[in-house]
Amino acid sequence: MFTPQSQNSSVLSSEVTRLYGIRESGSRETTPIGSQAWEKLSYHLQEMIYPLLTSKYMLSTGNNHSSVTLPSPIFGSDKAKTFQQWLTSWECSLVDLLQGERASQVFSACKPILRRDTTTAIYLLPSILICMQLAVLDYLSKCAQKKRQAESQGKKGRAAFIPSTQLHQVMSFLEKIPADILAHISYKSHAYSPALMHIEAYIKDNPLQVKEHLCFLQVSECFVLKSIER
Repeated sequence: MFTPQSQNSSVLSSEVTRLYGIRESGSRETTPIGSQAWEKLSYHLQEMIYPLLTSKYMLSTGNNHSSVTLPSPIFGSDKAKTFQQWLTSWECSLVDLLQGERASQVFSACKPILRRDTTTAIYLLPSILICMQLAVLDYLSKCAQKKRQAESQGKKGRAAFIPSTQLHQVMSFLEKIPADILAHISYKSHAYSPALMHIEAYIKDNPLQVKEHLCFLQVSECFVLKSIER
């Protein structure tokens, strides 16, 4: 007999294997990283996962409320009277804010489990927070670019650009964060487009480091292209 928790775990496993192409080497739907992940699994785990590779599991919007946008609660309020309620609502609200990258798809598939399993919710929280921090930095970077363009339009001649105090503070903050570190954090969080953007910016500013980061650059480009194809 399947419990709701085991069903949710099956849905998550099916979704993860699909997104990352975790299949036997030579399978039409496999990917290089997916085939490597498959080979690292024990024979017992392969037997357990194999039926999920062709399953038709889908997240139900009626029973597990995975598609319901939950509020970001204050602990002790009506929607967060217990630690579990607070953690679930807050974490799921963070997942709803993730956009555009595969991490959003993976964590969205985790929402039914987060609602029922506090241990899993605590385990996944650091990864979700890292994704949110990357999203905030990306938002600040885009805002700074737009602000700079707007301020530059009002300048005439070839005088050196002097940003406003507000823009200068944001730019100074962003410049203090090493682009290569942001690239690797983004990659580990499955945010491949930002990873590629940050590593390209780092190589542009540090051309002598290109050989050291060439492999990472090529792998990031590969994942970005695959995400576009999908």
